Amino acid sequence: MATCFITQGIDLQSRSGQCFLVKADEHSISTGYTNKLSSPNSLKSFSLGDTSLIYNDGTEDRLVIDGANSTLFSPDFGNYMRLSNSAARMVVNGYIRLNINASTGYLRSNDGTNRIQVKGASISIQENSKDRVWVDNVFTELYSPSRNNYLRVYNSGLLFVHAGNDRIKVDGNYTNIYSPDGGNLNIGNDGVFYSGATVQMSTHKGVVNGIAELDASGIVPVSQLPAYVDAIDEYADLATLISTDPQEANKVYITTDDNKVFRYTGTSGSYAEISSTLVLGTTNTTAYRGDRGLIAYDHSQSAHSYEPINANIVKSTAGVLPVLDGSNLTGISADSGNQIISPDELKYMMVSNINLLYSDRHYARLYIDDTESRLTSPGGQSLLQVKNGDFNFYDGTRDRIEADGIGTTLRSTTGAYLSMLSNAILFNDNTRTRITADDAGTRLYSTGANASYLSIADAAIYLNDGARARLQIDDNDTILYSPGGTKFLVVDNNGTAITGAMAVTSSGTAITSIDSNNGVGLSVKQPSADKPTIIDFYEDGATRKGWFGYGSSGYRHNMYVFNDYADGNLVLIPRDNNQAGIVDVIGIVKAKNYQSSDGTTGVTGIAASNKTLTIKNGLVVGIS
Repeated sequence: MATCFITQGIDLQSRSGQCFLVKADEHSISTGYTNKLSSPNSLKSFSLGDTSLIYNDGTEDRLVIDGANSTLFSPDFGNYMRLSNSAARMVVNGYIRLNINASTGYLRSNDGTNRIQVKGASISIQENSKDRVWVDNVFTELYSPSRNNYLRVYNSGLLFVHAGNDRIKVDGNYTNIYSPDGGNLNIGNDGVFYSGATVQMSTHKGVVNGIAELDASGIVPVSQLPAYVDAIDEYADLATLISTDPQEANKVYITTDDNKVFRYTGTSGSYAEISSTLVLGTTNTTAYRGDRGLIAYDHSQSAHSYEPINANIVKSTAGVLPVLDGSNLTGISADSGNQIISPDELKYMMVSNINLLYSDRHYARLYIDDTESRLTSPGGQSLLQVKNGDFNFYDGTRDRIEADGIGTTLRSTTGAYLSMLSNAILFNDNTRTRITADDAGTRLYSTGANASYLSIADAAIYLNDGARARLQIDDNDTILYSPGGTKFLVVDNNGTAITGAMAVTSSGTAITSIDSNNGVGLSVKQPSADKPTIIDFYEDGATRKGWFGYGSSGYRHNMYVFNDYADGNLVLIPRDNNQAGIVDVIGIVKAKNYQSSDGTTGVTGIAASNKTLTIKNGLVVGIS
């Protein structure tokens, strides 16, 4: 015979070994293997079975808890949150908007194409199903919409890539700016160098303060790795480890007799245990005895007698109890709904024609009606709310998660937020927008009031200081601008062009722009006082063909223009080669070995300042 119980004056009947509850109108509340609590109009019900708990609002199951999942649905059944032992999922309008499992967690936009994905070792932000931001233990990457352009930041440098080609590369030794076809402007501690081909820094490979190499398998050689990367030694026991005494601080040692891990303390023969020893006991810092735990578990799985302690719980002996209705049941009303009250009368669950409510006598912890499903934290501060059109989590201070038809927003405790819309991704630090990603490009902003930003689009990469562009990279040029924007450096497939002042420093001569506004475009300075400064001209070989400069051996205060060819001439052409012109000399002119117009030769006299030296057809015509 089945044993049936009642509490709070609720009567049950027993039939064929099963307990069931009958209302006054003889509609079944609890039958068979499932206990069921219905609203007065019989439209809403709460069902409890051996393996599941279900709340139905008359149309759909709004709450389902079974051995595999706990699921909370919106009134239209289109939105739900589901929890299992290994995962959590939130679905809005048929799309998975939040998913968390043992290896991955992601937050998605309405159409599922934009998402934030968090794994054990990486974070990615995707727009239109493509990574736009990627962060892992190795580098941080920021992509354009087409992913052809990106910025990559390492611990030791950064890299700009445009259309699949490196355009700017910075590391501890050099700064390289590349033209679209691979031309390289290399800036190092020794000076500035431009080449039409990529510079190979072979002298920096595998050396101190240089670059680690890769072998034929693409792996860094062991000789270039620190000792502790692959430093685990095993010993039979602790006594063997101490007697061997390897004394290596960057290694760990395992004793195979007990699988304990040790490290060298720095003192000869002294090794400290890294893994603590398991201690049995009954405190919060010890482990309980497994044999006693097994006895308790086996007892819990076996059938045994139960005697109620609460005096309000009465054991049925006859097997049949009277029919109950709202007039003789404590806590059940035909108007307000049906209630289940805890034995201490502090907590209750109520099912009415319009809602389901669970209260802990302090807060409504669960509430479901035709417009929303709501869960409240034990202290009443946090709130999880699911409606037909949106999903919201409130932590007691501000909304932390919002998901609706416009987008999905995730907020920090300080108010910073990340929004994923159907056509854009935004990050705001609670003062200003710091990251935007949309069809036009990806932009990363600084913290300042006039925020500078980095923009990566399909056609170009820009760095703007908040007032104007300071860096531009596209299919044709790489351009660096001065703060005022009037001076700039352009690197293209044809070479390098500089507008404005330029300084190139080396161990020899310094070339600087003095004052472009007053007509001096380029100046060649002596490396030191009274030293000659010369610019040489060469053809294909190493033989000099001519030079001009200031100072030469004993004539250090003279300005020279020199032709190294034995039969070469020095030609001054003031106008078109076929028309007459005047060479105007302000100062004194001296000539050696000239031939005048009357055929005489010799050394000329002196032409004083503001005099005109007339030369025609290679002959000195006269001085006037």
